[in-house]
Amino acid sequence: VATLRRARPVSAPGTAFHYFNPNYAVLARLVEKVSGVPFGDYLHTHIFKPLDMRNTFHAVTSTTAYAKATDLAQGHLAAFGFAVPCSEMKGYLGGSGGVISTARDMAHYLIFQNGGGTFRQTRLVSKKNLDLMHAPPQGVSSRYAMGWFATQLEEQPILEHNGILSVYYADAVVLPKAHIGIALLYNIDAMPAALWVFPRIKKGIIAILTHRPAPFQPVITIRLWNGLFSALILLTVGLGCRSLLHRHQWMARAACVPLWRLLPHFLWWLLPTLLLAFYPALILWASGRSFGYQELIRSMPDISLWLGMCALIGALNASLRMRSFRRSGGTAGSCQGL
Repeated sequence: VATLRRARPVSAPGTAFHYFNPNYAVLARLVEKVSGVPFGDYLHTHIFKPLDMRNTFHAVTSTTAYAKATDLAQGHLAAFGFAVPCSEMKGYLGGSGGVISTARDMAHYLIFQNGGGTFRQTRLVSKKNLDLMHAPPQGVSSRYAMGWFATQLEEQPILEHNGILSVYYADAVVLPKAHIGIALLYNIDAMPAALWVFPRIKKGIIAILTHRPAPFQPVITIRLWNGLFSALILLTVGLGCRSLLHRHQWMARAACVPLWRLLPHFLWWLLPTLLLAFYPALILWASGRSFGYQELIRSMPDISLWLGMCALIGALNASLRMRSFRRSGGTAGSCQGL
């Protein structure tokens, strides 16, 4: 809340949808101010206990989560087809991503969502308010309701939302007409899996439970993705070493060429370094979500390694050639053309 003093709205309230985790942190703080108790205690009293979610709690930080959840499943990163055991990143989870739970407990939560606001004859919220939570606001071009994306599969309405940390992933799905709830909890996360594996599992289970045909098989598979980037990295290293070994031949051709004609070559070699420097900004532009370098490397080790290798080899090529060019003064040798 204190750091948001420097923030400014990107649109007028009630006119557009923007996914913004800090809004949930602010909401959690509002709950604390109104109720007078910590957010985790409020959730335990008003949600977890009435829903008999015995193994669920709210953690403000990942450090707290590990301290309280002594039997928490080991998280994993995924790199080139291998699952690598790894701890969750240290960071703030309050309000937006700090609920630690189990499949059984999540089933109770989804029963409540499908039950009009009741669980085992106990009403937690009115049906009117629950329906309000499930419906996107009018006048805003968005499928986002209150913590749920309201989508549709043919004539079947679906409420769904995922949860993404660096070594954990979760999907929660409610099919109100069919009175079906699905909770999928994974102790691994990676960008390729989030794009092509987890959605396929979710859609496959929905298809089975609603007696629909199996979902379309994706063109890109994890095996194909891993093979592609393994080949790209090997090719990058091979071509990079080749260009380094042949830099003297390049200098012989470039020695009598004005520097301004060589600038495009140097810029081409330095392009991967520029892409690496603006890596988080490019992901923000492409996805609308903000991630730091550590998060990107953990979720996309293949892309990050390839981009890093390109940047390293490109920078070496550019610096060694520039050094040789400056030593020659741009005049030595015979002009053989580039």
